[in-house]
Amino acid sequence: LLLVLGAILGAAGGILLGIFAKDINTLFATIKGLGILLYAPAIIYLFPTVPQWIGRLFPTYYIIAPITEITQNGAGWSVIADEVIILLVLILALIGIVAYVVNLAGKRDTILAV
Repeated sequence: LLLVLGAILGAAGGILLGIFAKDINTLFATIKGLGILLYAPAIIYLFPTVPQWIGRLFPTYYIIAPITEITQNGAGWSVIADEVIILLVLILALIGIVAYVVNLAGKRDTILAV
């Protein structure tokens, strides 16, 4: 379930990036630049002296943290429920933003066609 939710979050983020990119080169450059956002929670987790709340600022934390809790500590739903709920809220918000932007683009194209 967590991997599917992570895939949905990644796909929605990719669609949003694709909407705003002018061309494929811009898209690839943006993805390379945003790579730190993907790996930041894992990097912070590797260094226990860094305050762990910093990792919670990145959306990928809510994918990595529950998987880490399950695999390393054998955690159940009661332990990971908060992170999963936050992940679901992030996914719904991102899908809402994508739908809004696509709707705006459709209206703009309709106005320009008239």
